[in-house]
Amino acid sequence: MINAGNIANYNSFLAKTDFKYIMAAMDYNKFDLIGFGAWDAKLDMHTVHKVADRAATDLVCANVEDFVPFLRFNKDSGKLKVLVTSVIDPQLLDLFEVKDVVASDPIKAVNRIKNNIKHDIFILIVHAQGERIHEIITGCGKDADLIIDGETGKVDNKTRIIAGKPVVVSNFGGKYITYIDIVRAGQDAGFSVDQPVLTRVVSEKVTPDPQVEALVEKYGKERRDIIKAKRERRERKIMKNRKPVNIYLGSNWCGSCHQSIVENWQKTRHARAINTLEKKNKANDPECLVCHVTGMVNRNAVGGFVSMEVNAKMANVQCEVCHGPGGKHAQAPSEVRMTPVSEKGCRNCHNHDTDPDFSYQHDLTIVNHGKDLPGKSK
Repeated sequence: MINAGNIANYNSFLAKTDFKYIMAAMDYNKFDLIGFGAWDAKLDMHTVHKVADRAATDLVCANVEDFVPFLRFNKDSGKLKVLVTSVIDPQLLDLFEVKDVVASDPIKAVNRIKNNIKHDIFILIVHAQGERIHEIITGCGKDADLIIDGETGKVDNKTRIIAGKPVVVSNFGGKYITYIDIVRAGQDAGFSVDQPVLTRVVSEKVTPDPQVEALVEKYGKERRDIIKAKRERRERKIMKNRKPVNIYLGSNWCGSCHQSIVENWQKTRHARAINTLEKKNKANDPECLVCHVTGMVNRNAVGGFVSMEVNAKMANVQCEVCHGPGGKHAQAPSEVRMTPVSEKGCRNCHNHDTDPDFSYQHDLTIVNHGKDLPGKSK
């Protein structure tokens, strides 16, 4: 089993904690290797090596020193030799402004390995963006049986072909997995790779594992402790820095004039959005909360959600999430219009990462609770 890398979001204040526990999960599930990516490099090399040195799963990179450059797996009683390596584009490190990682020429690094290590099947992980992935594959991946694009996040259930070779994307936060079958036409024939298949992982089909559940619980406790400390600091900062240009009122206030609309809204999943987090014990996680409450990140208005302890009445995806704070509108309804619903606004939360199956036109009909058409002011 191979993971393409970028296993923790470097932008998150929980990145180091996430990296540690994801590596532990990889170990338990007996992954064979992880490709070293730019997100991992951005995390900081001290943390990466400290965690990796304790892990059984190898971090692999052919063109950065201090990493395992490749792994070769002998399968079928040694008759099948599978060579796997990974490279990272130096230009990508520059783009991410990584200061303490130096990457050599990826094309030369891969060619040196594939030309000197005997193999039947060659799998290459590439961390690059734009035209650079085409350049690297053309320069060193022509002999690869499978190429894994470690940077592209888009999942469209299609295998790209670059330089005549199948290219699959990363597993998109663990939501998807690609598998291949290695076949042999006959006793004396060589090996080949069948068409890669990308499939979505559905948790309901997986039997809970007690050891994994224990690991998740341990991670959850450490995560909650970190979040609690950060939340307390954030609450003080928010209350200090918010500018009272407008004010959030809450759905109860909206209902004083728009009673039927609010009653219809109460029947939608938006009105119960916080319940989803409570069931997962993430009701205090700011990374998740922002899309399950009202007015949490708008610094141009007061009254938005701070925490369940401070103002639980602003929990759930209320009117003002989609239409903006209503203070000015309430003061002068005929003069100040609320913000129209837009696909761009919806996709702030329903993006490829959080809701890959989201369809604006279809899903809008599920939560539509007023008589106005999409795009019209209420």
